[in-house]
Amino acid sequence: MSRSGPRTTGVFELPKAIGAIAQGAKVYWDNTNKGHDAAAMVWSKAPWIIRAFDEGAVIKSKSGFWLAIPTEQAPKRGVGGKRINPSNFPEHRFGPLRFVYRRGRPSLLVVDGVRVNMCGRVGRRANSGAFTKTGRMKQGMATSVMFIMLPRVRLKKRLNVRREIKRWEIRLPELIGGYLERV
Repeated sequence: MSRSGPRTTGVFELPKAIGAIAQGAKVYWDNTNKGHDAAAMVWSKAPWIIRAFDEGAVIKSKSGFWLAIPTEQAPKRGVGGKRINPSNFPEHRFGPLRFVYRRGRPSLLVVDGVRVNMCGRVGRRANSGAFTKTGRMKQGMATSVMFIMLPRVRLKKRLNVRREIKRWEIRLPELIGGYLERV
């Protein structure tokens, strides 16, 4: 059977479809298979993630009211080298997070008085304070949005596993017949 067939369809192009999460999904080929049983098996270390992208699941916060989604301006890693979230945000470097409620729109977690360079990246907090005596921000200082707070997020349906299974079920007799003709 052709090994290039199922791999080129949507089901087996998982890394392209759902990003780095799909690195755990693999296709295992049995090169020693001489019988009439399956020559390949699709296996995932995280089937619930594949199911979520197949069904278009809703993600809610486990502990708390909001999901904190980091923006481009937020650092990639927090205290301890772990992925950034509000609980391990490096306040010693950027200053404390401030919650900004916006009615009818996503709320924000912002940091006041940080330096922003020409590329738009956020630098350190000002040593001598970011505000003047009159309450205005000093030159080169800005308030930067670090997290967007959402109550829930719906994943888009990026996979259609059933459609691909049906498509290859229909083609399977044709592929077997072509293989047997060559042998």
